[in-house]
Amino acid sequence: MREIEIRVGRNAAKEIGDWFDRPEKWGRQARKVIYVKSLSMISAIVSSERLRLMKALSEEKGASINKIAKKLKRPREAVSRDLHLLEQKGFVRLERKGKEIKPKIQLEKIVIPIISKK
Repeated sequence: MREIEIRVGRNAAKEIGDWFDRPEKWGRQARKVIYVKSLSMISAIVSSERLRLMKALSEEKGASINKIAKKLKRPREAVSRDLHLLEQKGFVRLERKGKEIKPKIQLEKIVIPIISKK
C-alpha cells in the first residue's frame, strides 16, 4: 500500500525539498510524509473534484480519460488537466498506449492529521 501523509507545518520548505515535485524519489517506501505551509495548499492539490476523480479511477481500473470524464459528468479537458497535475505530484500514473492514455491510481490512502503530535 502506498500512502501520503500531508501535514501543515513550519518545516514545509525544508521537508518538501524537491521530493513532492519528483515522486520517482519515493522508492519503495509505503508511506511518505510531506509538509505544506497552509491548509489552502492542501485543498489546492486535493480538491473535492480531484478526490472524486481518484475514487473513480480506483473503481474503473483501466478506463480511458474519456470514460472517466463521462462517468464524472465533467469536460474531458478538465479531467485531463487534473490528471496531469495529479501525475506530477505522484498520485496517479498516465500510461500511454498508442493514442490512448489510461490513468492509473498510485495511492490507496491520503492521510491528513487534524491533531498535531507534540
